[in-house]
Amino acid sequence: MTPPSLAPDPDLVPSATLAAALLRFQEPLAHQSAGSAPAGMPVVGVDAYVFWPASRPVRRRDVVPYLAGLPGPAIIAATTMRGVYTVLLLDELGGERRASMQHELDNQQEILATLAPGPGTDRVLLEFDAEEHLFTLADVRRWAARFLLTVGWNIQPCPVPARAEWRLSLFAGDGRRHSRGGGRTNPRPSA
Repeated sequence: MTPPSLAPDPDLVPSATLAAALLRFQEPLAHQSAGSAPAGMPVVGVDAYVFWPASRPVRRRDVVPYLAGLPGPAIIAATTMRGVYTVLLLDELGGERRASMQHELDNQQEILATLAPGPGTDRVLLEFDAEEHLFTLADVRRWAARFLLTVGWNIQPCPVPARAEWRLSLFAGDGRRHSRGGGRTNPRPSA
């Protein structure tokens, strides 16, 4: 993968901010590395991320510019190690793999358009843990066209219209972790 520019496209910063929030949402599901970093180096999963196959750590403060600087649409998949993600760029794929990724991006955009047909100026609220974000629906549409992440999501009208027109809900792969507003109506019995 070609390393992205840290001079990101300003139009992509909000969608990259949303993608970075989804990465943070996934963090508690991964294991912290038991290894140590040399003095002065960032600790992956604490101070920095690694976007494999690149091995250079990206400090937390640089994740949004890094993502906004990617040269095209990307799948970003969590690994079992906290702070380590696999990145595949659409332009680096060919044949069936490229067609499959494009199909997933198209589906994500279609689902978003169906569930949230409002104008691009509508506000979208995302809340999880101690984080709260407001995006425009246009920013979320740009995110849907640019990033595929291994986080389930849904969008619905916000129950507090004074805060936002839409609420983005997140669902983790473990079936238990979800953002505020994203809980199950029929919770599974605990084991």
